[in-house]
Amino acid sequence: LLNPCGLIANSFFNDVFTLNSAASIPSTVTLDETNIALPSDKASLFAQVQGFSSVSANCSASVTPTNSQCTNAGLSTGCKCYKNSATGQSYYFYYPNDDNTQYLYETYPNQISPLLGVTDEHFIVWMRTSSLPTFRKLYGKIDGNFNDGDQLVFGIQANYEVASFDGIKGLVISTLGASAGRNKSMGPAYITTGAISLAFGLIMMLKELL
Repeated sequence: LLNPCGLIANSFFNDVFTLNSAASIPSTVTLDETNIALPSDKASLFAQVQGFSSVSANCSASVTPTNSQCTNAGLSTGCKCYKNSATGQSYYFYYPNDDNTQYLYETYPNQISPLLGVTDEHFIVWMRTSSLPTFRKLYGKIDGNFNDGDQLVFGIQANYEVASFDGIKGLVISTLGASAGRNKSMGPAYITTGAISLAFGLIMMLKELL
């Protein structure tokens, strides 16, 4: 049993991009991967499965906690240990029916933390599907003042397979303004919609006059 189920959830874009600040110019820039999803999506559409719980603990991810360790930590028996490689902090966590359910963190163990699951913002961004076959997804933000000659050096872990469906993927760096980033599809879409609306309006007007 997959949780979440569905084609979109289980075709999650799992490439990993890292900004090499030391090799970049300027070297003070960082890649911020927080607050990339719509607040309404985070607040209303995505939540951990009912029964999930976690607590900070001194444990090793390579050692399965005993039932007594789980219950002493306030969790149900069968909990597991997770260590955040970025912070070094470790946690006990529990998912219900974990024996017969494959959760998102198990499908994408190198991208999805068990503490976040479906609330991971990269996953939330991916789940907001595009109406067109060519689309962009926000991965992160880089704040800074840039000049001619500056360069950004990225590390790319290419996990997402596209050859089987003749797909193309790439990393796009774009400037964000008050109206968000550049979107080549929005202009033609608005013009087409306006032209169709105008045509129908003229038809209805002629029908009334004649």
